[in-house]
Amino acid sequence: MQLPDATRRSFDCRRPQLTCIVGRTPEIYCYRRDSSVTYQFLDSYRDELFAAYKRYNIVSLQDSVVEFDGFNSLQFVYRCCSRAREDEAIKLKLDPLIHDLINSTSVDVKIALGNLFLYRDAGLFDFASERIATAQYEASRYEPTFAERRFFFYLSVCWEKLYNFWDRIGDLLWLCLELPLKENRVYFSRVIQELEQRCGRSEHFQPLRQFHETNYQEITNRARIDVVHYQQTDTAFFWDWLTNSTDREGIHRIHEWRDSQPDVLKLQNQLALIGFGHAGRLIAECT
Repeated sequence: MQLPDATRRSFDCRRPQLTCIVGRTPEIYCYRRDSSVTYQFLDSYRDELFAAYKRYNIVSLQDSVVEFDGFNSLQFVYRCCSRAREDEAIKLKLDPLIHDLINSTSVDVKIALGNLFLYRDAGLFDFASERIATAQYEASRYEPTFAERRFFFYLSVCWEKLYNFWDRIGDLLWLCLELPLKENRVYFSRVIQELEQRCGRSEHFQPLRQFHETNYQEITNRARIDVVHYQQTDTAFFWDWLTNSTDREGIHRIHEWRDSQPDVLKLQNQLALIGFGHAGRLIAECT
């Protein structure tokens, strides 16, 4: 498509600023590629986030320290799926799926989890101690900070990304084991049901089934359903606080719940990485 000269200049990536044509007058946005202030902020944020990864030992499948049977994640899954990759049609779908699982979905969980710890450490509102007293009643005071708003944003994201991770594990098992499910009906739960008859006695299937019946159904999928179909975590939390604002025991309960969420999700991430290993070994065993 041919663009007018003025418009084409506006999208020239060699220019040191972004411009927008409004009528006939180009307006320069405040962002400049050579802005030291912008890079100082991003560098500082990156350093703090990476420090949180190290402090809390947060990892993803992309990290070299994560190994399965002496191999990194990519080497491991390629070895396990070698038989399936011999089929060119399967390989065309499988390789992008593996990339998405290792380099995108698992990394997204790590980023969200790191931010949860980062913002919790930055200081969430201490509504368990902050009280409002009148002649009629005493109640908790809650004024969410910037850190708190970001904390709940990443809490919702982390649950969704963990669900995505297990959904990709289901895709991996379905594709490599050629399960009789239509592509648009492939979910982790359906895959586990299909594998029950075929691999039910496998030592690598049993941990996946156990996870599905406990953590997945009761925690990961339940949290994902609430966030996607009902309420974001900050909304649910606010109404829980409002309902319990005059109840000290209730306030302490939801205060502890909020502050415990990064640790809960860190455990779920560890279970996801372990599940990746079991899924790979199950594929190698059954192909």
